[in-house]
Amino acid sequence: MTTHSAAIEAIAREVGLTYRQVDYWARLGYLRPEHAGGSGNRRIWPPAELEVARQMGRLIAVGLDVAHAHDIARAALADRGGTAHIHLADGIWLSLVLEVGS
Repeated sequence: MTTHSAAIEAIAREVGLTYRQVDYWARLGYLRPEHAGGSGNRRIWPPAELEVARQMGRLIAVGLDVAHAHDIARAALADRGGTAHIHLADGIWLSLVLEVGS
């Protein structure tokens, strides 16, 4: 995989999300593109960030909130897949098996 330097609209299309989702998640810190410097410059999207965005979109589509989707996507990326466990409430844990790259 190569690093992408592209307009956010193109990145959003590539990972199956909307411009607003990608931009909002990046502004909140859930996605971490590198900046080419200065405002108005395109962001640089490492492959790992594209994968996090893609996985977050999949998790949100099945009903998870953004924060939990982010935590699971990052954990799965760090483990190259595997099982992620998240604490939803007292006595309630959710375990998910997430395949990275699918």
